[in-house]
Amino acid sequence: MDPIIGPIVAALVAGATAAAKGLATDTIKDAYQGLKNLVKNRLGTRAEVVDRVDREPSDSVEHDALALYLKSSDLGSDEEIKEAVRKLFAALEELRGRPEAEAVFDLGRLTGKNVELSDSEFSETFFRAKEVELEGDFKARGIRRAGEGGTTEKKP
Repeated sequence: MDPIIGPIVAALVAGATAAAKGLATDTIKDAYQGLKNLVKNRLGTRAEVVDRVDREPSDSVEHDALALYLKSSDLGSDEEIKEAVRKLFAALEELRGRPEAEAVFDLGRLTGKNVELSDSEFSETFFRAKEVELEGDFKARGIRRAGEGGTTEKKP
């Protein structure tokens, strides 16, 4: 899987989940709407899949369809989408540590082929999944924990 496709899907699912749970602040809503509109514009006639994820953010079948459309449209290399993903994840950070928001950042189930996580900064738990089923490689690179005073430190 293209290194950015997974984070695009995760960002859209997290934004939709935060909105559905009534946890989305104005900052989160704006960032989510921005990413959603960008992706829909780029997908053209396939944009309805974004609305389906928005309506049913926990539906893994829709996640898979979205990932397929994103990949076939080569959105993994779109710099504007990458920036919108970073903006949404940064906005979602304000929910970290709030017990009612924990599910926004946890994956109940992760399936895929050749998954890669890259170029992310986090302050608490970066990744947690209850059930993982992968084919091929799972790679993580450029994952940094935010340190004291705004600096970052590499974690093994």
